[in-house]
Amino acid sequence: MNKKIFAALILMGLAAACAVTPKPEVQSLSGDYNVFFGQGRDFLKQKQYERAADALAKAVALRPEASRAHNLLGIAYFLQEDFKKAEQAFWRAVNMDKEYVAAYLNLGNVYFMMGRLDKAESHFRKALSLDPASVSAFYSLGTLLLSQGRFDQGTAFLAQGIALDPDYLDRHRDFTANIAVAGLSSPETFFVWAKVYAGQGNAAKAAFFLEKARNAGFKDWGRLDSEKEFEKVREDEEIKRFRKTE
Repeated sequence: MNKKIFAALILMGLAAACAVTPKPEVQSLSGDYNVFFGQGRDFLKQKQYERAADALAKAVALRPEASRAHNLLGIAYFLQEDFKKAEQAFWRAVNMDKEYVAAYLNLGNVYFMMGRLDKAESHFRKALSLDPASVSAFYSLGTLLLSQGRFDQGTAFLAQGIALDPDYLDRHRDFTANIAVAGLSSPETFFVWAKVYAGQGNAAKAAFFLEKARNAGFKDWGRLDSEKEFEKVREDEEIKRFRKTE
């Protein structure tokens, strides 16, 4: 498995996780928790991961029930590639809050990175069961399935994610710049991305990934005529220009 797939995917999931607002937590009588939590969050944004982990460890020592702090601590460990500690922190987060979607996503991402794909899939599906509109879960699960060669299933989940939020990857450009290029580099996976975007009527993105598929060695261009997802874009000028250069 290509580690770049995992790195791009994890950062996408973690970006979304940081943005998720969990259930409000009871405020501590001590201000120290808030100080350490704020420091840890700021250090994460500054990519000072060791300092972030140190501050967040102090926060959870003061308030062991704080699910959000455990989740951010897991992110700090993950970004140092300490996956075991990250796993433990994310588990503590979901044990504190059984409906914490971001923490389930992060557990899935850790297991994805560790190559434990059945567990990764299970946790992505758990996140979707809790939040059927979780764009991150659709993208994460779809990418995992593509990495396993389960193209029909992966296509279905990616299509749902794109339908919910077609600009998701563009808005997370800092985290996902390489997901399509470095992470999904086989001819078939590029073609699948083209098919997904074609099904959404996005001819420009479809043509972009068709070009990537061709550069990667894709040859079966008859599928542009036979696969229904391309019906919406076959007459688009972007696709016609591409077809002239097949």
